[in-house]
Formats: sequence, C-alpha cells, structure tokens
Amino acid sequence: EVKSHKESKEEASQIQLTLKEEIKSWVEKFKQVSEDSQSKIKSLEKIANDLKGDVTVLEARIENCNDEKKALLDRILSTEEKYKKCKQTLNETNKKLEQSVAGLQELGQEYQNLQVRQVMLSNRQWADDSYANSCKKCNKQFNLTTRKHHCRHCGMIFCGTCSQYSAVIASNKNPVRVCETCSIELSDIRGTNVRRISNSSIHSAQSYR
Repeated sequence: EVKSHKESKEEASQIQLTLKEEIKSWVEKFKQVSEDSQSKIKSLEKIANDLKGDVTVLEARIENCNDEKKALLDRILSTEEKYKKCKQTLNETNKKLEQSVAGLQELGQEYQNLQVRQVMLSNRQWADDSYANSCKKCNKQFNLTTRKHHCRHCGMIFCGTCSQYSAVIASNKNPVRVCETCSIELSDIRGTNVRRISNSSIHSAQSYR
C-alpha cells in the first residue's frame, strides 16, 4: 500500500508538472497571439489612418470637381446666351444687309434712269421765243394776257397754266419753273420736291419765266 501510495503521488506530481508545462506553453502561445494581434491592430490602424487621409483627399477632389462642374455649367449657359445674342445680331445684320442690297439695287436703277434722263436732257434745246406762238401742251395762243414761259427742264415754251410747277433741277440749286410733264418726271426722282406755283406767282414772279 505504501508503494502504491508513493506511485500515485509521483504520478500526480508528473501530471501536475505536465499541466504546468502545458499551461506555460499555452501562456507563451497566448502571448505570441496577443503580440501578433497587437501588431495586426497597429497595422490595421495605420491602414485606417491612411484610408482616412485618402478619403479626405478624395473628398477634396470631389469638391473641386463639383466646383469645376458648376463653373463649366455656368460657362456653358453664358456661351449659350452669347450664342443666342450673336445669332440674333447676325439675323438682324443679314436683314439690314438684304435691305441695303435692295436699296443699292434701287439706287442703281435710279442712277441708270438719271443717266438716261441726262442723255435726254443733253439733247434738248432751249426753244426760241420768237418762233413760239402757242403753248406746247394746250396750244393756247400767246398774247398780252397769255404770256410765254420756258420750262427750265425741257426748254420748251408753255402758258402759265401748263407750267405752274417749280422744282430744283440739276442745273440750278434754286426752285425753277417746270412744265406739267417734267413735274411728273421729276417727282419720280427721289429727293426732288415738286411744288405747284400759286396763280398770283404765275402772273407776277419773273424769276420763273
């Protein structure tokens, strides 16, 4: 029995020693795992801090992109507004150009008509009073009461009734007497002001003779 008790005691001591060794081993492993975990935690914290920095940079870039986007949209809107104004100005300019071209064509036509009239006038001659016995238009005989009047435009001789108009012609800057036919012709010329001479002026104004 003494031997059996001794063996049991030794066996218990051996088990206790084994347990101590295992506990020591587990403690060492736990320390190693703890150290590894701490190292990983620090590494993860560093990564997290780096990511926070990256997030901050990305947020700043996003904000800058938003600002650039807003500025670009403003420029697009401004450009569209300028384009509309330029298009409107271009349309108005084209309309004015068309009107100017039409006006130039009209002036060109009038210039040609004036050239034709000038050629016709250059071939006209001043009628001689001594050979004129009657009005060129109405054939009324001239006498003391029916006086002779030269048309300063065509040069023919008319009575006062048939030459009761005044107009400014190329050869005279002041209004002069013209016949009815020439008054119609001159009124078709732009800027020519043709007036009817009053009856009193017909009989008294020598400047229109």
